[in-house]
Amino acid sequence: MKHLVWIWAVVWMAACSKEARLTVVAEGLENDTLFVEYCNFEERVMARGDKSAYQSVNDTLLFEEGRVEMVLPALDALFVSLNSPAYRDSEQERMFFHPAGRIELLVQPGEVLEVALKPQQHGHLAAKVSGSELNSGIARLDNQVRSVQIDMVATGFALNEALRTKSDKADSLRNRTMDIRAALHSVYAEYMKANLESEISAYCLYQMGPRRGEKYYNNLDKKVFKGVFRPVGRMMERYVEDQATRAELKTAIAEGVDAPDFALKDPQGKSVTLASLRGKWVVIDFWGTWCSWCIKGMPRMKQLYRENRNRLEIVGVACGDKQEPWQKAVKAMNLEWVNVIDPMDAPVEESVAARYAVEGYPTKVIVDPEGKIHKIFKGESAEFYDEIKRLME
Repeated sequence: MKHLVWIWAVVWMAACSKEARLTVVAEGLENDTLFVEYCNFEERVMARGDKSAYQSVNDTLLFEEGRVEMVLPALDALFVSLNSPAYRDSEQERMFFHPAGRIELLVQPGEVLEVALKPQQHGHLAAKVSGSELNSGIARLDNQVRSVQIDMVATGFALNEALRTKSDKADSLRNRTMDIRAALHSVYAEYMKANLESEISAYCLYQMGPRRGEKYYNNLDKKVFKGVFRPVGRMMERYVEDQATRAELKTAIAEGVDAPDFALKDPQGKSVTLASLRGKWVVIDFWGTWCSWCIKGMPRMKQLYRENRNRLEIVGVACGDKQEPWQKAVKAMNLEWVNVIDPMDAPVEESVAARYAVEGYPTKVIVDPEGKIHKIFKGESAEFYDEIKRLME
C-alpha cells in the first residue's frame, strides 16, 4: 500500500512540475485589473493568424497592493498576453487592447516568472521580466517598438475613418501606415542581422511573418528552431515549400493560354465553375474584404458591370476571407456579379489565387469568350478599365 502511495505522489509531483507560475507587479497603473489571455504557442503559430483555428483561455485578475499571481497549466509552451484595461480602446463599437499596453510572453512548463509593469511618459507600458532569459530579452525588444505601435494604431484609426467617410486623406494615410509598419519591422530585422544564433531572432521572425521574414530566415542558425521556436521553423519550412509550388504554378500563367478552370462556392453554397461562363468576356477579380484598395475600386466596378453585363461577366474571388464576413460584405456592398470564395485552408496547389499566380490585391484577369487569358492587371489601374472599354466597343 505504501508503494502505491509513493507512486501516486511521484506522478502528482511530476504533473505539478508542469505548471508555470507568473507574478505581475505594477507601478502607476490607473486600474487594478489585469486581463490575461493564453494559448498553445505551436497551435497559434501554425494557425497563421486564424484565431478560429486554436483555442485561447481568458482570465481576469485583480491586483492586491500592486501584485497579482497566477498558475498556468503549461503542458507545452504557452503564448501569454497580459493586457491592462487602461489601454483598452474601441472603434465603431469594437473593443480591443492597444498593443502599446500589451505584454507578450512565451511561458514554458515549470517556469517561474516575474513581470514588472510601468507606464512610460510617451503613453506606452514597459515591462521588465525576470526568471527567463528568453522573456527578458523579448521584453527589452518589445519595449523598443511600443512608441511605433502607438503611431501605427493611431494612423490605422485615422485611415479607417478616412475610408469610411471617403476622405481624400486616405491615400496619404495608407502610405503613412506602410511607412510605420516598415519602421516596426526594421527593429526586428536589425536584431536578426546582429544576432543570428539567438532564439529571440526566431521571435522576431514570428512577429514579422513568413513573407517579410523569409530573407532573414535563410541566414539564421537553424539551431534557434530546435526548442520553443520549433513551430516557427516548421512555419517557415512550409512557407518556403509553398513558395516553390507557387513559382511552379506561375510558369503556367501567361496571356494566350487557357485560363485554369475552377469550382468555388457562392454565398448560397452553390458551386460555380469558370467553364460555365464560356461565350462571354469574363473578369476574374481577386480581392478581399480586408483590402482597402479593392473596396475603393468597387464603385467603378459596379458602373463597369452595369454598362456591359450583357457581354461581360465578373467573378469576384474573395481571398484571405472567412465565410461569414465575406457573405455580409457581398450583401452590404450589393455586388451583383458572381461572387465566390477561395478557401483560406486550401493547400497551395488547390488555391485558385495561387493557380493564377496572384501576388497582390486586387488582381484582375480578363478571360476571352474562348476561355483564354487575355490580359492580367495588378492593382487598381486605369489601364484595366481602358482595356475593357476597348474590348466592348
